[in-house]
Amino acid sequence: MKGDTLEQAAIRKVREEVGLTISAAIPIGYYEDVSEKNRFGLMSPQHSVSVVFSAKVEGQEQVKMDNQSSDWKYSDQLPDKFLIRPLMGMTKRT
Repeated sequence: MKGDTLEQAAIRKVREEVGLTISAAIPIGYYEDVSEKNRFGLMSPQHSVSVVFSAKVEGQEQVKMDNQSSDWKYSDQLPDKFLIRPLMGMTKRT
């Protein structure tokens, strides 16, 4: 939403998209993805940059996906191409 901080946006988007309430959302890095096809499968290059957060899940809520993704799953390991790059100049919060 207009006016959200990164942390506020992360908390809101997690609630909207997976139905979880999180707190202590701290940006830990970023991820870039470049593909030859856009999200509609058309041959139109796309470059996206996403901020990666560490957060605490509150309570015992279960994941409830919205209609934007059906590919969500638990995993013990990130995909090979998923490289989190550190945010420069970030200070640690305690």
